[in-house]
Amino acid sequence: MPRVIVNSIPKSGTHLLERALSLMGVSTRPPLFLSSATAANYPPDGGDTVLVGVGMPVPVSTRLLGQALGSMAAGQVVTGHVPYSPPLEGLLRHLGFRMLLIVRDPRDVAVSLAHHIARESGHRLHASFMALSPEERILRTIGGDAQLENIFNRFQAVLPWVRSELCLLTRFEDLVGEKGGGSDERQRLALAQVSSSLGLSEPDLPRIGRDLFGHGATFRQGRIGQWREQFGQVHQESFAKVAGGLLKELGYC
Repeated sequence: MPRVIVNSIPKSGTHLLERALSLMGVSTRPPLFLSSATAANYPPDGGDTVLVGVGMPVPVSTRLLGQALGSMAAGQVVTGHVPYSPPLEGLLRHLGFRMLLIVRDPRDVAVSLAHHIARESGHRLHASFMALSPEERILRTIGGDAQLENIFNRFQAVLPWVRSELCLLTRFEDLVGEKGGGSDERQRLALAQVSSSLGLSEPDLPRIGRDLFGHGATFRQGRIGQWREQFGQVHQESFAKVAGGLLKELGYC
């Protein structure tokens, strides 16, 4: 089995997919996590750099990152929020990685991220979010500012991975199953795709589906379509202005 990187935009289902792999018997510990929060582990050293993190991308040393990724055993899982770049694609190919990219309805991502930042005191944006109303927090996760890329830019940073032969695209809405407002049949199909892409022997998909939903350190509700309850007119207008045709591009309209 190849080395694996689970890639996403924050609050798109990173831990859900990682748990699915764990239930399939794939080693997900100790994971290497790649984001702007861990970029200091790979400081630029005067050589080539690549970006990690999509909320606020940070350049890291290609050499140091390659050493860390190369230290992972075959079959281990790296998680992260990693923008596409040809140099990084080449590095992952050289090291024998397979990428699983998970996406989610961007409107649900905006809502989930607003709640996450507000409840996580260690998040770099927590203090500034707590000075906002709940409605303003969602507006910020849509429109962004000097400290957070807007929702369109965050998605556009990772979507080019879909064109890479290294990448399998999966969706949060397919993985959550009926417990998360989806379909158990779609869940089984998504899990089978993931398993097949990694060359795994056929796992017990019904059992994995039963045990998958409702876990993870950052789990809140994990349901499809939460944005409908929390988007007001101002949020819909902001999203339309910032994200334009993103929903159509991703197949969420």
